[in-house]
Amino acid sequence: MLKEREEKIAKGVADADAAAKALAEAAEEKRGIIAAANTEAVAMADRAKAHASEKADAIVAEAAAKAAQVAKDAELRAAEAKAQAIKESEAEIAKLAILAAEKVLTQRAS
Repeated sequence: MLKEREEKIAKGVADADAAAKALAEAAEEKRGIIAAANTEAVAMADRAKAHASEKADAIVAEAAAKAAQVAKDAELRAAEAKAQAIKESEAEIAKLAILAAEKVLTQRAS
């Protein structure tokens, strides 16, 4: 009976040692999994930042191109308006010159 008791105790101690070893191995595996997950999370965050930066650069470039086109269109419209104003002014000046000439000729004739 004493021998059975000793065997039971020895088995209990061996089982406890095995459980402690299994627990330590599980804890080590847990640390490895967490470390791998953290590494992957950092890599994903870096990829997301790079993608966001590329998108932002593309949006800024597109906005700059649109702004340049708007400015170019505005310059063209301004040049057209200036040319039209000059043309209208020349026509008005020609009419006034004719009227002035008619007036002078009328005054000389009288």
